[in-house]
Amino acid sequence: QLREGGPNLIFCQGAQDSWHCTFGWRLLSLITGFFPCSPILHPFCALPVFLLVLTSELALVCLDNLQRSINFGGRRNVPSHVEMEAVLVSYTFKQIEICLQKNVSFLDVVTELCENMEIVEFTEVKEFSLIATRFQDGMVRPLHPEDYLFDFLLDDGSISLSFRRVLWEKPLSFRNELFVDFHYQQLLEEYLHGKIIIPHYAGGTSSVQQIAELTALQHLAQGLKSQPELKEYLPLQDGLASKAEEIQLLCHDQLAAMQSLSPEDAKIRFIESLRTLPLFGSNTFLAKKVSQHGCPSPCLISVNQEGYSILLFSLIIFVSQVLVFQIALAQVQAMRTIRPKKAGKVPGVEIQYGNAVKPQKILIHLQQVKTILDLLLNTTFLKIYLFLITLYFTCIIFNFHDFSLLVSLVCVTAN
Repeated sequence: QLREGGPNLIFCQGAQDSWHCTFGWRLLSLITGFFPCSPILHPFCALPVFLLVLTSELALVCLDNLQRSINFGGRRNVPSHVEMEAVLVSYTFKQIEICLQKNVSFLDVVTELCENMEIVEFTEVKEFSLIATRFQDGMVRPLHPEDYLFDFLLDDGSISLSFRRVLWEKPLSFRNELFVDFHYQQLLEEYLHGKIIIPHYAGGTSSVQQIAELTALQHLAQGLKSQPELKEYLPLQDGLASKAEEIQLLCHDQLAAMQSLSPEDAKIRFIESLRTLPLFGSNTFLAKKVSQHGCPSPCLISVNQEGYSILLFSLIIFVSQVLVFQIALAQVQAMRTIRPKKAGKVPGVEIQYGNAVKPQKILIHLQQVKTILDLLLNTTFLKIYLFLITLYFTCIIFNFHDFSLLVSLVCVTAN
C-alpha cells in the first residue's frame, strides 16, 4: 500500500532526473503511468513536460499519462514483482478478460462495451459496472471509474471481473442483437437463481401462469420447437415442484400460441415480461443472517429505487419471497461495514435508521457488502446529479443568475 505523500516524492525525484537524459524520461514515463499526481503537484509537472512535447516522444507519453491519471485516477498499491518484471522487458499492457453471462468473455471496458450496445448517453452508461469477485470466499465489489484494474487483479488469478447492469432507471430500447443478448442473459441468470421476485399475482396473472410463459420463452429463445425439459427452465423457488404438472400443461399451450416467435423476439418478450414485475430493477442478494426479529436465516435482501423521485429508496427483506421488513432511504441515518470476527465468517453491513437522536440498528451478514453500499450511494448521487443538471439548465433558459439561491429555494420548498 502506498503511504500518504509517497507518489509526490516519487514524482519529484523522477522529474528531477528526467530533464537532461533519456533514461530519466523513461523513468518519468513509468512513474506517470503507474501513480496519480496530486492536484498541487500537477501544474509543476505538466508545464515543463508540455513545453518539451514537440521535441520528445517520451515527453508526449508522460503528458498523456499525467492526463489519464487526472481523469481516471492511478494506482493505490505498489505494482507486484511479476508486473514490474514485465514492464522491465517492455511489456506495457496486458489483456484482461471481462466475463459476460454464460461465460462469454470480452476484452474491453465499460464505455466501449456500452458503445457496442449503442448506449452513448452518459447517465445510462453509469448504470453499468465492472464487478470484481474473489474466488476464495465469493467476496464481490463493484469497481468505480477511478479504480485502477491492476489494484484488484492479483498475479495468481484469484480475482475475476464481470460486466453487469446494476441500475435500471433508463428504459430498455433493444437497439441491437448484443443489447438484447446481454440483458437477456443477465436477467435469465438472476431469474433461474431465484433473485427475481415473482409475486403470487402480478398484473392479474398468477405466478404459475407467468412461470409457464417464461419457461416457453426460454425454450423458444434457443430456437427449439420440441417439448421442453421443464426442470431446466424453472427458478429456484419454494413450492414449484408440486406445481410442475400444471406448469407443464400451461407451457404447452404457451408454446402453441408463440410458435411464430424468432429467438430474438422470444428474448425480448422474456425481458418485457420480467419488466412488468413490481420489483423489476431491484438488486437481490442472499443474506446469511439478519439481526431483525422475525427474519429467519437465510433470506433475500432486495435493494431498489422507485421511479425518479429523488432520494426514494427502500431496503426490503424477503423470506420465501414474502415481504417481512422494509426500510425507506428517508429513514436511513448511517451505514458502515463490519469486518468478520473470525476466519470463514462473512462480513456485514450495519444500517442505522429511524429517529436521528436514537436510531434503530439492523445488521445484515452477506458477501456483497460493498455492492449494497455502492448501490445505495450510486443511486442517491445519480438522482442528485440529474436533479442539479435540470436546475442548471432551468437557470439558463429563464436567465436566472443565482444558481445556488435557486437550489436553496427548491430545497426549502421540498422540506
